[in-house]
Amino acid sequence: MVCFKTLALALGLGLLLEVLPTVASPHVARRELTNRSSCPMATSHLENAVQPKSDPWYLTTPADLDAATPGTIFRARPAPGNLASRVANSSAAYNILFRTTDSQQTATYAVATVFLPQKPLADTTLLSIQLAYDTVDLNQSPSYVMYSYSADQLSDITWALGRGWVVITGDYEGPLASFGAGRMSGSAVLDGVRAVLSSSCGAEFGMPADPGKVRYALWGYSGGGLATEAATELQLKYAPELKFLGAAMGGLTPNATSVIATVNKGLYAAIIPGYLIGSTSQFPDARAYLLSRLKPYGLQSKDLFMSMVETGTEIGIITFAFQDMSSYFIGGFADLDAPIMQRVRESDGQMGTHGVPQMQVFCYKAIHDELSPVADTDALINKYCKMGANILYQRDTVNNHFDEFNSGQPRARSWLIGVLEQGHVQVGCTIQNVTDPYYVFHL
Repeated sequence: MVCFKTLALALGLGLLLEVLPTVASPHVARRELTNRSSCPMATSHLENAVQPKSDPWYLTTPADLDAATPGTIFRARPAPGNLASRVANSSAAYNILFRTTDSQQTATYAVATVFLPQKPLADTTLLSIQLAYDTVDLNQSPSYVMYSYSADQLSDITWALGRGWVVITGDYEGPLASFGAGRMSGSAVLDGVRAVLSSSCGAEFGMPADPGKVRYALWGYSGGGLATEAATELQLKYAPELKFLGAAMGGLTPNATSVIATVNKGLYAAIIPGYLIGSTSQFPDARAYLLSRLKPYGLQSKDLFMSMVETGTEIGIITFAFQDMSSYFIGGFADLDAPIMQRVRESDGQMGTHGVPQMQVFCYKAIHDELSPVADTDALINKYCKMGANILYQRDTVNNHFDEFNSGQPRARSWLIGVLEQGHVQVGCTIQNVTDPYYVFHL
């Protein structure tokens, strides 16, 4: 669910082909990808990036939101400031604001950043990278905080651009910063790809008129893995016209309840308020219930619990480290068992409930993951394999959650090259135990 790479480093913790569907497909109405009109691209260029909470371009809900089809671009602009020059191998960068669908399946919007490579491949290739930004503070969304990222934090984007691939990376939590909301995140990922492929701005993004000529895939780790996995679940019913060649996803957190139990009283206890605030932002009745069950006064108060909305993740980790987060609730964690909260978990906190990946998958997970038990990922992969999915699943025997981000990175890159450039096809399921210690082989 989280990556928290920057803070982990600061604390000295070492971080942070198209395949034929093998699962029965119900009849669905197909959405065409060829509707192009004029691109709503801004002609002016902002000198400096603006925080989303202060940016009318970002905050203003499109007037025709409900009538638009998912993936429709309402606004586009050259990314403010010098983002393209800050990201190696990029020739241009754009922000797009497009129609998507929230966790209650109603219309909303999301923002994404599109990077164009300096030397694009002749065969147009698109990689959707889901960064693990894991926040309930909208101002920490990637489209803004990327301006302060280090070269290391941008390395996956610059690597993909260096191969000549177009890259899209989204603020997939949406305008409410709905951290942990699987359906919202997955829909936003899919609609970001739709927007690049089918929008009126396709020419600006280097896309051919025929989107069937584009090769595209997904990649994400931890919180980005959550969004990626959700997209693979939703794709068949929500975006059946999209033909992904594959999805690489690591550090999965399949069960929110298990994560809460695992991280409580530990260094990353802040995941608990982050997830509960983020997921209930999609369900106003659940948010009202959450607020009603938080203690109004004392050292473990409602105000402190909700402070992450303004302070963000890194301050939240320091604030809540090693606390028993059940002490913030009037009835302890039993308050989270109420039917209204169970509904939120069933919608957004349990992987494997909305569909089966139709594209081939590379999944990588540390057996000693300290945020989410490996048994939950094992169970998810076994479920998918029994339902006909095509998956390479690597279980790393030595790393923790944050080391696996680094250790798994070259393996994921190699797999994506095979899928997007070399015609690799994974048939059936392969489950492997690998020993790939980051500090031995990668430093």
